[in-house]
Amino acid sequence: MCLFPCNKRSSTVLKVYVPKLLSLFAILVLGFGSIKRLNLALQATSGGDYTTHKKAIYDLVAGKNPYEWTLTSYANLENDPTNKGYAYFPGILYVNTFLYVFSVICTLILKLDFNWCSPFFLLHLPGILANLGVGIFLWWYLSKKDRLAALFAVTAWMFNFYLVLKNSLAGFDSVPILFLLLALYHLEEDDVLTGLFFALSVLFKTFAVITFPLFLFRSKKPLKFLTAGFITAFAFSLPFMTNFQDFWTYIQGALLVHGDRFVQGRPFLYYISYYYSVELFRIIPFGFYSLGSIFSGWILITANKLLQFVNNFCKEGKVKNLTGRLHIKNKFSIASLPFLSFYLLTPVLNRTYLLWGFPIFLIGVLRDSTLKSEDSPFKGVSKLLLRQLIDNPTKEDFDVLSPPRTVPFNNWKFYLVTVLYWISCYWYLAQWKDGFHIWHPI
Repeated sequence: MCLFPCNKRSSTVLKVYVPKLLSLFAILVLGFGSIKRLNLALQATSGGDYTTHKKAIYDLVAGKNPYEWTLTSYANLENDPTNKGYAYFPGILYVNTFLYVFSVICTLILKLDFNWCSPFFLLHLPGILANLGVGIFLWWYLSKKDRLAALFAVTAWMFNFYLVLKNSLAGFDSVPILFLLLALYHLEEDDVLTGLFFALSVLFKTFAVITFPLFLFRSKKPLKFLTAGFITAFAFSLPFMTNFQDFWTYIQGALLVHGDRFVQGRPFLYYISYYYSVELFRIIPFGFYSLGSIFSGWILITANKLLQFVNNFCKEGKVKNLTGRLHIKNKFSIASLPFLSFYLLTPVLNRTYLLWGFPIFLIGVLRDSTLKSEDSPFKGVSKLLLRQLIDNPTKEDFDVLSPPRTVPFNNWKFYLVTVLYWISCYWYLAQWKDGFHIWHPI
């Protein structure tokens, strides 16, 4: 018995208007999330790394290599951890310099007395726009599969755990996140754009390098991808290539200086050591965690590629009665692996780091939650194990272990994983307020 008319016409109306309603909600979430960030930026008067960026801007405008101060400050980081130099590639620096000069022109030359002319606001603007760009990308990409799940993902991102807990902005982190998403989107389609966006992501913050093997394995022509990325990086680096000393200072300040970092923020393994008296950092050399946080992701991506070879070997009939997939196929799901290993092993974990892999997780989890069971790597692995237990297993044996499905799994897995990740990150970050913030050498 229907409480409402259940004819064909009402069904058609639902199919037409429900997607439009979900799209409207997505626009509202994107709008309110952006307005919230703009208000926070307009109220900003200090905080973050403003002093660091300001000094780097002054040095660049004055014709001085800003990375000289980076090396000096990091040499004394143990004694004065708050007074550190600019330690990124110059993507952020170039944008900040343009915006700061624009602010000076507006306030000192044009005598404009508006909050939006303030350097505090303008230096936050790229991050706000990129954050909106990530939200739009999530909606555009995921709504093709499930509009309700796409709206959920957009909401989880626009009102992420960091914004809700801290009621403050995450700086520039959204910019490299957006470029990495665009690089992943163009991967397997356009090697030039993939190389361009991947290089831009690294030039704004280097964390994208943990996914590097994925781009090598999945590019149609890896050399083309590498060439596009190299040309982009070369163009950005030109101002620091006037002589070898400037260039070497640039490489040290933007990249190599991070190798001398010590435990900072709230690393997961240090959290375990701190609260549960399980010593980890003194038993295993510190360098293991520093290098492992990067290269463990490379190992996972390579292992997944090897499993793909095994799967192809099986498909060719070399192994009988084995169907299904042993490896992860979706590029966003694979890109999630190095972020998970990075979060586990890194000895430097600041609050905003947990945002880096969040949009990639959202896309990867939704993709995997809608897999048919025949496409699941877990079924392929289970069949491989079953063959070791039973001689010549039949189709019925396989079906008992993993019953076949002809329809996709329900998306409840996506909602559950997203909520659990959001809550877990919120809980973890909330403890910073309780005074547990580590910044000292072991």
